[in-house]
Parts: sequence; C-alpha cells; structure tokens
Amino acid sequence: MPNAFLIPLSKTPAWWAKGWMERHTYFLPRYDEALIAYEHRERVIASGHRSAVYAKNAIIEATFLVDGFVAGIWALSSSPVQAIVRVMPFARLAPVDRRAVLDEAEDLARFLAPAAKTHGAKVA
Repeated sequence: MPNAFLIPLSKTPAWWAKGWMERHTYFLPRYDEALIAYEHRERVIASGHRSAVYAKNAIIEATFLVDGFVAGIWALSSSPVQAIVRVMPFARLAPVDRRAVLDEAEDLARFLAPAAKTHGAKVA
C-alpha cells in the first residue's frame, strides 16, 4: 500500500496474515474516527474533497479509500428485495481500482442487508 502507515500490533499480526493487507480498498462508515480524529486530515483526504465529505450540520459522509486515501463517498439503498451500495468517486477510477471498489461494495451490501434477495454495487 503506497503512502500507508503500518504499525505492527504484535509479533504475530494475524489480522494481516489472512489477506487484510492484500486489499487496497476499504469502506468507512459515516463519522469514522479516521476522518474525525486526525489533526492533519491531508493524510487521508485531499482538501479539495472535504466539502463532499464534511457536509452541513456536522454530517461526515460514509467514504471509501483507495490505497489509503479517500476516493469517494458511498450510500446504501435497500429494500426487502435488493440492496445496492452506490459509490460516488471523486475522480475516474482506474479499471483495477473500480473493480476492487465494486467488489468490496457488493460484499458490504451483503453484510449490511443480509435479508435482501439480491445484492449489488454500482457507480453513481
């Protein structure tokens, strides 16, 4: 992961031995501490994208990261029939990143709405 900071938590870090570090896309919920706690938020989000993430009324939108940086926002649309995670990237994603984001978004839809009959992801 370029530009990412890794801090080993133990001598046997099982959480990344199981493929955690192989992924380069991650979805963060609204009000995630990574977007709240950093004094220098430039480490995770470009200043030009802040207005899309830090909305009015102190709302901090759900975001997704590509290679450690916020690359867009996401939202879940669900019903008993289907659950769709819509991703709204700030810029055009490279094909490999787009596929990784959509795969992860579909997994997220399955997790957030397990009772839905179908699950999917799309770029809005």
